[in-house]
Order: sequence, then C-alpha cells, then structure tokens
Amino acid sequence: EEEIPSLQRKETLGTPSNDGVGIRAFDWSPTYRWFATCGPSRAVKLWSTHDTSAPVKVLDGHGAVTIGVQMVDRRQHIITLAVDRVVKIWDMRQKRPLVYTLRGHSAPVTCLEVEPSWGRIFSGSKDQSLRVWDIRKVGELSSVAASQHPCNSAAFDPSGTVVAVGSDDAVVR
Repeated sequence: EEEIPSLQRKETLGTPSNDGVGIRAFDWSPTYRWFATCGPSRAVKLWSTHDTSAPVKVLDGHGAVTIGVQMVDRRQHIITLAVDRVVKIWDMRQKRPLVYTLRGHSAPVTCLEVEPSWGRIFSGSKDQSLRVWDIRKVGELSSVAASQHPCNSAAFDPSGTVVAVGSDDAVVR
C-alpha cells in the first residue's frame, strides 16, 4: 500500500496546474489515490497522486467560485460548495458525474460537513442558516438559524451526534 508522504520530509503529492489561479480547498482520497482541488475557476479538478500533469477529471457545474470540496470514499461521491448558493453532489461512478444540486441557501454557502454515517449533509451559509440535507431522499430535512452572523465552519463531535457551527461573532454553537 502506498505511504502518504510525511510533512517532515517536505514531500509533495505533486504540483497540479490549477490554471494559475491557486487552490482554495482540496481533499484527499487514500482509497482511490486521488485528490480534488477547487478554486476561483468554478471547476473542481480530480488529480491522480501518480501523475499531476493533467487532471483525471474536471467537474464543471457551479455558476460561481468553488470554495469547498469533500470526498466521501465509501460512496465515491464528491461534494462541492460555491458562492452560487448551492451544494453539488457528484458520483464518480457515473459517466455524467453530477447527481444532485441542493438549493435553499439565499447567500453563498461557506461550510459543509458530512455526517459520519453518511445519511445527511450540513451546509452553512452567509445567510446565517445551517441546512440539513438527506441524501437518500434528496431533499432538505430542516433549516436552523444558526447565528445572527454568517456561518463559517462546521464540525461533528467524536460521537457524530452533535454538529457545532462557528460564525463571524467568534462563537461556536
């Protein structure tokens, strides 16, 4: 099995060309030995850890800058979020990988967390809401006013039963 390079050794997975615009976020899949990058170009690019000279696949579907990407290995899904106020779910097993577009936020989506058991996605936004999406039924379960400020980050506790949200007022709820 391939070893992940150590940061102490200052090795890199590669230097993917992202059209010279930088990388805003990335995620790594040790199972499939690829990583996904996103940035100001709207597209999400998938790269092989063995050859970063060109992307393996380009996922183009957001209407604005992509700001986050998360890979869910066991379902071969990639989840992306963007300034266009939507969350997109891509299935890498499909020839046309875009599966769902989740709409509901009234401002740019700024954070995302996938429930460890993979039943739900939590997305936070500048609209101050935290939305809960059920992937199996492809719809929104609920929306909560998470703060009086934009939601910037979300994370689960170790048990996977509580989600915390960080916002512009420097408070974690």
